[in-house]
Amino acid sequence: MLSKSEFLAFRGPRGDTRLTRAFVDRVFAEIITYPAVDPQTGRVEAEMDFKTYLDVVLAFDNVDQPQALSYFWRLLDVQKAGALEPFAINFFFRDVTARLKEEGFEPPSTDDVVDEIFDMVKPSNPTRLTFDDLLRCKQAHTVILMLVDVQGFLAYDNREHLIQGPDNDDDF
Repeated sequence: MLSKSEFLAFRGPRGDTRLTRAFVDRVFAEIITYPAVDPQTGRVEAEMDFKTYLDVVLAFDNVDQPQALSYFWRLLDVQKAGALEPFAINFFFRDVTARLKEEGFEPPSTDDVVDEIFDMVKPSNPTRLTFDDLLRCKQAHTVILMLVDVQGFLAYDNREHLIQGPDNDDDF
């Protein structure tokens, strides 16, 4: 069984995942968990069983597959409206921003990230993203990782540098 704090330390199938607290809170709010008494505080806290943990691992390992996207959608659709509005994107990205600041990075503005996500997805309704919009855009995995995983956002934010490879001064 895993507590929230233990699950927050999850590093994903490739060892580089850095989950946000907002995402972990959503996992524990939406997925079946079990009560357990914290031996240090005596408080009852939710814990995740091994099957739930495996579901998360498989979702991250197959984040570009429709089944995994559906799993993440259930967690991202905070308002249960069948669509993500800028509020929900802001809700998740706020934690990414906080972690980036803790690590000494200067995060981009949330409004800029919301605009980038909407530009990537090109939703049929310009004020909200639906699950079908995400599937259609072929960038759903990128959008999801930008919102739930600090490393996923950094990979997106540094994509040009990653494509170019290491600097080579001999080229000049």
